[in-house]
Amino acid sequence: MMVRRSSKLRSLLLVKRVDFSFLIKSKIPPSSLHSTWSVTYSSSLSKMTAPRKPRVDLEYYEQPKVINYFDNIINDLRIDLDKEGADTSFSAPDLAYFTAHFQKFQLDHICHYSSKKVQQHQHSNTAAVPFIYFTVHDSMTSKSPLYTILKAAYKFKSDYQIVDWRFEANEEVTTYLKMVEVIKESLASNNFELSIPRIFLYNKEPATTNVKKDEEVDEEEEMEKENDDGRDNWISSIRQLGGRLNE
Repeated sequence: MMVRRSSKLRSLLLVKRVDFSFLIKSKIPPSSLHSTWSVTYSSSLSKMTAPRKPRVDLEYYEQPKVINYFDNIINDLRIDLDKEGADTSFSAPDLAYFTAHFQKFQLDHICHYSSKKVQQHQHSNTAAVPFIYFTVHDSMTSKSPLYTILKAAYKFKSDYQIVDWRFEANEEVTTYLKMVEVIKESLASNNFELSIPRIFLYNKEPATTNVKKDEEVDEEEEMEKENDDGRDNWISSIRQLGGRLNE
């Protein structure tokens, strides 16, 4: 016996508004930040593939060409930090190292933290510094967002008497999470947009008075379970991108 699929069951999840402009407008070189987010749209969320976690290409920031980009801002950065009484004993390779590993820290800890909150059905206000602001290019100046990030980070490093960046050390996570907030405050005070994408998800339909056959009821229950799994993938993706969920 063939069971007619209700058109209303084709998609129980609706993305009402998506604002990923902070990523879409990015000119980050593909080799510097490998984001492999992919969503397969289909009439059933059972076919949705879970996105793979993005990663930072650390080797990209070790290339001489990329390190040389920091030479354009290092003198101004030293002058500004010296005026604030901060340590200025850093090199262009040091700045490149920080830029790479700080992004990795955000992916490993802020995104991981947000994902855990989702699993516990809690809301998290934790948001990473937008990755668009880590763009490295040969025309960076003191007006570039990355300059503001580096200035705030190295002032923080001096204030907290951090000898070396230890982004892999678990005991330093709390300290670096504080630095994330300091950097975001610095970006905001310098008029850099920190818009957080807001995504509205709906997975419920208005109740209907139609009488359903047993087969249709069973099929709906099965699809709802599949859609719940797909919805969790959506939520995980949103959280890992630093977005907030409005339900």
